[in-house]
Amino acid sequence: METKQVVHSRDFDFSGFLALVKREPRTDGASCGRSSRKAGYKDYPTDKFPWSGTESWQDALDLAHKGWPDGLKDIKGMSEKIWKVVGQQIQKTTFFYDVSGAQPDVDRFLLGEPENMIQFQQEESVGHGKIVKIFVNSSASCGVSVNTMFVRGAAVVALVNALESLGFSCEVCTADAVAGQWHGDAQILQYNVMLKRAGGSLDLDRLAFALAQPAWFRRLVFSAMEQEPESIRSMIGVGYRYGCPTESRGLTSAERGIDVPSLRFGTHHWEDIKTATAWVLDAASKVLGRPVNKVA
Repeated sequence: METKQVVHSRDFDFSGFLALVKREPRTDGASCGRSSRKAGYKDYPTDKFPWSGTESWQDALDLAHKGWPDGLKDIKGMSEKIWKVVGQQIQKTTFFYDVSGAQPDVDRFLLGEPENMIQFQQEESVGHGKIVKIFVNSSASCGVSVNTMFVRGAAVVALVNALESLGFSCEVCTADAVAGQWHGDAQILQYNVMLKRAGGSLDLDRLAFALAQPAWFRRLVFSAMEQEPESIRSMIGVGYRYGCPTESRGLTSAERGIDVPSLRFGTHHWEDIKTATAWVLDAASKVLGRPVNKVA
């Protein structure tokens, strides 16, 4: 007999989600936990920051409210490197004839055509008036490094920059989902948080923190789990494992949409800037509806 899947979905805007996670963890029932409030530690000396993203819970709240300037600086640098490759691939160059331009067309000149100069222009408004919905599942296995989470976030920020430069309007939402078990996914808990609405301004501070800072999932989302009723906390194992990353449900992108999967240990592909760039090219290809060159 097939087990019926149950999805416990929670929807928030950014400020509403922050208001929720500020509450103290619940203490009723057996499944109690305060992992969101624990001191941070680093798995490896090369890690950019602690496993939980910040040294303390208060540090995480400060970043959520005031921004993440240090991380944003690094993300901008990585995004620019990705854009140097991506921009050359997804921006087509077209030409037309005019009375002035970059170079002459000799045949048209000899025929006496006034418009005998070739004018080049980049295809910059291909996405004008079109909305791209991007759902990012930030849930990650405990064995996924903070550096991987950072690279993945930088790749998504680079994708948003690339698409908006082409005239698309991006809507970005986290869709963090965890299951009660590694296989089967009969019970799923999911937090959908709107980070940027279509047509809204691009708040890179907010995107950088939510998409690339481990504290978003390992502190703020953990805190949200600690607010759940005992039945849900017991199902996902609040206090010792906080569920298993799984793919989000009910938000599957329609035309011109991108689903960014969870970081289940052993299945992710954002180890370095090269793999991140390849992913951005693949995602851009889907949105544009035409192939773009891969990274050599």
